[in-house]
Amino acid sequence: MAYLSFNQKIFLSVQLACAILFCPLGSAVSQINNGHFNGNAEQMGAFQSEQLSVLAQKSSLHEDSHEDNIVSTNRVRSLHKTSANQSKSDGLNDATSTSKTQSGSASLDKCDKLHEDDLKFHGFRFLTNDLNFVDGRPVFSPDGKSIVFMRQPNNGDANARAELYIVPIYGEKKAKLLFDGINPKTGLPFNATRPDYSLCRSHFEIAFDAVSDGIWLLDVKTKKVRQVLEPTIDGNTYTWSYPAWYPCGKFLSVTNYNTFEKPLYHELVKVNVNELNQFTPTTKNDEVWAGQSSVSMKKSKWITFAGQVPSTQPPSPCDCIGGCLSDGYAQNCNQIWFQKEGVAHPIDDLQGRAPWFSTDGKYIVFESNRNNPEKPDHYSLFIYSIKHKTIMLVTPPALNVQHAKWSPHGNRIIFAVALYGGAQGIAIVELGKPFKSG
Repeated sequence: MAYLSFNQKIFLSVQLACAILFCPLGSAVSQINNGHFNGNAEQMGAFQSEQLSVLAQKSSLHEDSHEDNIVSTNRVRSLHKTSANQSKSDGLNDATSTSKTQSGSASLDKCDKLHEDDLKFHGFRFLTNDLNFVDGRPVFSPDGKSIVFMRQPNNGDANARAELYIVPIYGEKKAKLLFDGINPKTGLPFNATRPDYSLCRSHFEIAFDAVSDGIWLLDVKTKKVRQVLEPTIDGNTYTWSYPAWYPCGKFLSVTNYNTFEKPLYHELVKVNVNELNQFTPTTKNDEVWAGQSSVSMKKSKWITFAGQVPSTQPPSPCDCIGGCLSDGYAQNCNQIWFQKEGVAHPIDDLQGRAPWFSTDGKYIVFESNRNNPEKPDHYSLFIYSIKHKTIMLVTPPALNVQHAKWSPHGNRIIFAVALYGGAQGIAIVELGKPFKSG
């Protein structure tokens, strides 16, 4: 019997799930990256333990002789910094990189039965995988039993209107519509994107980005909405995005893409949700251009965000894979930043985006293409330990995942997965217990 650490089991589970996901294409495990590893589970466990330096509780795992592919932390750090981060102007599906492969069935039901059994054993499973939709930006409900996400039709229009859906993490129930309400100010249906569910159980509210209509809150029980940020304030036009709750549901962290001031403004603001248009900056625009953020639920002065050092030079063509602005900003050059008591710094010098704190505030999950320079539009998930300053690879690039978030209890991670023909589904990894690393 071979013994692997708990975190190694998670990594292998998701690798196996990757093979299941691409089963119509054959053995996708062999396509993960250029650094292959051949050997049994015991050899692979020793290799991964040495490369990732992850210490965790030991538990048994079935011996297997599958060919597996491991990207070491050392190799990841040596790769050229590159990205496929799409620009916000590219559409609502701004963090979606889809696989333009051969068309497949509308679900994974036609995969080999043995693989289905393995998929269940290893704890990786889909909650949605309908090729008719582009599902993204999933977030857990406060009790951890359901997932709220934005859904767009898979019709080739990245700007198609999004609605909010909800799906339970257990059982056979399918996703159902949660909100497709009318904007009381315009009389038109909301374009509801990038939801974040408050973990405060004294009130059940979802913050969402209504794109050109500002930031709104949805009362989940009554379905009533109220606006907290308008797109035009004192005659100035703002582009607000990526609402993320502070602890206890009184404030939001929101990205301010300021379009009327020069130099370019990409800053984070702290928004008082009980007063319309009341916000204060939390990052310094002359030090860093900030994107999507997440606030620690344990220490409200700890913020993580995607960001980059301001530049007055136009990005090089190789930096414009996901879209650029002429004044020097290129989203795909973002790194993962950590701000503590107002002082911010990147966790390393490699590309990263969409960071999210674990509920206990000890870890950050984020997406990056750092281990896949040949296909920079394919993203993997990584976990960063704030205490140990270590980074662990969670999913292989062939899986192509985005928008990861932790469960309230820290024992699950939810994320979006690129499917076929532009579709995207929602998947979940069962960690089995609150995550612990090194």
